[in-house]
Amino acid sequence: MYIEGRNFVCPDVNCTMLKVRFTDALNNSIYIKGEFVNSTSVRCLIPKYTKPDELFVELTLNEQDYTNDGKKYGYFDPYVLNA
Repeated sequence: MYIEGRNFVCPDVNCTMLKVRFTDALNNSIYIKGEFVNSTSVRCLIPKYTKPDELFVELTLNEQDYTNDGKKYGYFDPYVLNA
Protein backbone atom coordinates (compact mmCIF):
# COMPACT_ATOMS: atom_id res chain seq x y z
CA MET A 1 0.00 0.00 0.00
CA TYR A 2 1.18 3.53 -0.69
CA ILE A 3 0.51 6.40 1.70
CA GLU A 4 0.53 9.78 0.00
CA GLY A 5 1.26 13.05 1.78
CA ARG A 6 3.58 16.04 1.83
CA ASN A 7 6.93 16.94 3.31
CA PHE A 8 7.98 13.47 4.46
CA VAL A 9 11.55 13.86 5.74
CA CYS A 10 13.44 11.12 7.57
CA PRO A 11 15.61 12.16 10.51
CA ASP A 12 18.23 9.52 9.65
CA VAL A 13 19.80 8.39 6.37
CA ASN A 14 18.17 4.93 6.27
CA CYS A 15 14.79 6.06 7.63
CA THR A 16 14.97 3.29 10.24
CA MET A 17 12.27 4.78 12.49
CA LEU A 18 9.55 4.90 9.82
CA LYS A 19 6.52 2.94 11.03
CA VAL A 20 2.86 2.73 10.00
CA ARG A 21 0.28 2.19 12.73
CA PHE A 22 -3.12 0.58 12.07
CA THR A 23 -5.51 1.18 15.01
CA ASP A 24 -9.03 -0.14 15.58
CA ALA A 25 -11.90 1.53 17.48
CA LEU A 26 -10.81 -0.16 20.73
CA ASN A 27 -7.36 1.41 20.38
CA ASN A 28 -5.61 -1.89 19.54
CA SER A 29 -2.71 -1.19 17.20
CA ILE A 30 -0.64 -3.11 14.65
CA TYR A 31 2.75 -1.62 13.75
CA ILE A 32 4.32 -2.22 10.35
CA LYS A 33 7.75 -1.13 9.10
CA GLY A 34 7.33 1.47 6.37
CA GLU A 35 9.57 2.22 3.41
CA PHE A 36 10.40 5.82 2.48
CA VAL A 37 9.80 6.31 -1.25
CA ASN A 38 10.12 10.10 -1.52
CA SER A 39 8.92 13.31 0.17
CA THR A 40 5.31 12.57 -0.83
CA SER A 41 5.07 8.77 -0.59
CA VAL A 42 5.61 5.93 1.90
CA ARG A 43 5.07 2.25 1.16
CA CYS A 44 4.16 -0.59 3.55
CA LEU A 45 2.59 -4.02 3.62
CA ILE A 46 -1.03 -4.27 4.73
CA PRO A 47 -1.25 -6.29 7.96
CA LYS A 48 -3.48 -9.32 8.28
CA TYR A 49 -6.63 -8.67 10.27
CA THR A 50 -9.16 -11.17 11.58
CA LYS A 51 -12.52 -9.51 10.83
CA PRO A 52 -14.23 -6.86 8.71
CA ASP A 53 -13.37 -3.45 10.15
CA GLU A 54 -11.96 -0.02 9.41
CA LEU A 55 -8.61 0.84 10.98
CA PHE A 56 -7.08 4.28 11.35
CA VAL A 57 -3.77 4.55 9.48
CA GLU A 58 -1.09 6.86 10.84
CA LEU A 59 2.65 7.04 10.29
CA THR A 60 5.71 8.21 12.14
CA LEU A 61 9.15 9.14 10.89
CA ASN A 62 10.69 9.32 14.39
CA GLU A 63 8.79 6.63 16.43
CA GLN A 64 7.32 9.39 18.64
CA ASP A 65 5.08 11.71 16.62
CA TYR A 66 2.31 10.15 14.55
CA THR A 67 0.10 11.77 11.96
CA ASN A 68 -3.47 12.37 13.12
CA ASP A 69 -5.58 13.02 10.05
CA GLY A 70 -8.26 10.36 10.44
CA LYS A 71 -7.37 8.30 7.35
CA LYS A 72 -8.76 4.75 7.39
CA TYR A 73 -8.17 1.42 5.71
CA GLY A 74 -11.10 -0.98 5.40
CA TYR A 75 -11.12 -4.77 5.72
CA PHE A 76 -14.08 -6.63 4.21
CA ASP A 77 -15.30 -10.22 4.29
CA PRO A 78 -14.25 -12.14 1.19
CA TYR A 79 -17.10 -13.57 -0.85
CA VAL A 80 -17.60 -15.50 -4.08
CA LEU A 81 -19.00 -13.50 -6.98
CA ASN A 82 -19.53 -16.39 -9.37
CA ALA A 83 -19.29 -20.14 -8.78
